[in-house]
Amino acid sequence: MNKVHYKMFKAGKKWMIAGITTVAISTGAFMVNSIDANADVVSNASAYLGTPYQYGGNSFSGIDCSALVQNAYAADGINLPRTSGEQYRVTTQESAADAQYGDLVFFGSYGSDHVGIYSGNGNMINAETVDGVTSRQISVMEKYLGTASYGRVNGATDKAAADQAAADQAAADQAAADQAAADKAAADQAADQAAADKAAADQAAADKAAADQAAADKAAADKAAADQAAADKAAADKVAADQAAADKAAADQAAADQAAADQAAVPEAQAPAQLADVNNNQNNNITSVEPEKTDVKPVDNQVVKVVTPTNQKDTLPATGETKNSLLTVIGLGLISFVTLLGFKIRKNN
Repeated sequence: MNKVHYKMFKAGKKWMIAGITTVAISTGAFMVNSIDANADVVSNASAYLGTPYQYGGNSFSGIDCSALVQNAYAADGINLPRTSGEQYRVTTQESAADAQYGDLVFFGSYGSDHVGIYSGNGNMINAETVDGVTSRQISVMEKYLGTASYGRVNGATDKAAADQAAADQAAADQAAADQAAADKAAADQAADQAAADKAAADQAAADKAAADQAAADKAAADKAAADQAAADKAAADKVAADQAAADKAAADQAAADQAAADQAAVPEAQAPAQLADVNNNQNNNITSVEPEKTDVKPVDNQVVKVVTPTNQKDTLPATGETKNSLLTVIGLGLISFVTLLGFKIRKNN
């Protein structure tokens, strides 16, 4: 390695190297332009930019080229041997066209002279004797060290693939979790909608039941009112009919009573006339009176004894004739009374 840097110094090209480094940094040589298995290694190596060169060193205080490579990969969890030649033997050789971020760039037979880390766009990060850790174009290095060869650290590829698989799995898990959450939210929304629909249906059923009950209650009330009205009318009609019958019965009774009274008035009117005849007979000194005859006559199913005075040949005193006249009047009154009584009994039957 000292030989390499001695040649570079001897050629007096330090100013050119500094200019090339400035151009490489300014064009973003350290930016990772694609997803590569060893991209993290480039970032780890870039952390050492500006660190001074120290042969056998492996820290930010001083470091050599193979220690830079070893530390950059160790930071990514991959252990490499200490020297450039040993590192060459554990890599898989690749062409320059297939070089990727993080691949190792070797110079010398089997990488024994120098090693750096490919950072893309034809550049590499390496630890040089004069400038320490810096970025350099590989074509410039090849002018002094010969054609470069490229080696890929298989462990880095495997780890990157594992990391990618883990990242993919994590993304898939996250996507699945997000989908599950979305599905649950949708299910919860559907459940809420179903509950709302059920509540609405229950309310509609309750409203219909209440309306049906109200209609049934109204129909029952209307029927009860109609029945009551019919019963009231029937009762009123019966009362009116009873009253009419009672009024008719009273009128009939009054008419019957009037007829009976009229019938009873006939004998009473005849009695004074008969009494006048008797008086006339007395005044004419009737001296003979027929003996009394007793006849039994049925009157309206009643046995009535009728006494008829007979003419008497003998002259009776005035007082005796008067007595016979009174008896006659009494007999006629009894006849009238019995007749009236029979009429009433027949009327009542």
